[in-house]
Amino acid sequence: MTDKDLAIYNNLKIQIDKLYRHINQLSINSRPAYKSAFLRLCKHVAKEFKVQNIRNINDKHVYSYISDKIDDACTASYLKSEMSGIRFIYDQIGDARYRLKTNNDELGIPERDNIKDRTWTDSEVKNMLKIALVEKRYDVYFSIALSKALGTRLHECFRMTHPMARKALKQGFLRIKGKGGLIRNIPLTDQARNVLRQFISYKGRGNSRILNDGDKKTHLCMAAVQRFIAKHRSTDGTITHHGLRHTYAVDLYNRQLEYYLSRGLSTDKAKARAFQDVNVALGHGKDRKDVTRRYLCSVL
Repeated sequence: MTDKDLAIYNNLKIQIDKLYRHINQLSINSRPAYKSAFLRLCKHVAKEFKVQNIRNINDKHVYSYISDKIDDACTASYLKSEMSGIRFIYDQIGDARYRLKTNNDELGIPERDNIKDRTWTDSEVKNMLKIALVEKRYDVYFSIALSKALGTRLHECFRMTHPMARKALKQGFLRIKGKGGLIRNIPLTDQARNVLRQFISYKGRGNSRILNDGDKKTHLCMAAVQRFIAKHRSTDGTITHHGLRHTYAVDLYNRQLEYYLSRGLSTDKAKARAFQDVNVALGHGKDRKDVTRRYLCSVL
């Protein structure tokens, strides 16, 4: 955090401390845990949105915070505990300007923790794409297709424009500004090229973000995609949109491993190279290799 971000956060913390002194509900263990969860949210909104008053925190900020935590491969139980704390503290803000409406499905929080492998099967991808087309939910169709082929986060799908897609096809890679402002270049496979060509043909040409539904706010559009997936997955299914990044990571790892082995590298060196390629493509950086390992838990 910059000095300015830290000052904003400290201001939010003062407001929470003042509010907390008047909270008498829950046990002596739950109250501080819930406060800590809300302070972690405050740290995020101070850095990413420069929000200076807890009254102004809304669904958009919560969605961004939880999306970051999901990207860090946090467990479902942790995410649900965070949301319980956030909702409880927020309900104590008597003069809050907004109401938190987003539920766990809309946030893309997995149902349970006992399934570590969050990848989609080919049949799950094909079935969800088919349903999206039948119901003319092109926002769902393209967000799934883009993330499966390119490993994009959901919010990155909604930032995509025609010029970005055309430039990617011309250069052979998609340039994405992702989490923390980190720039990554994603090489295009034949599958990715086909998806981008479809993407460009959708709604003609223009510079606007293609998947946004008119003037509807982006976080609401993303929540609608998560709702659609939760509604149409199998009754015992646990897939979420973010699982498509896990699927992309596994596909890329297997593809790169095969390539390096064909070039004569030893198995250990080929695995190390393939892992590094996945780490770079996901935009995780040097300090988040442990997160990449969780994405690849089914093949490592």
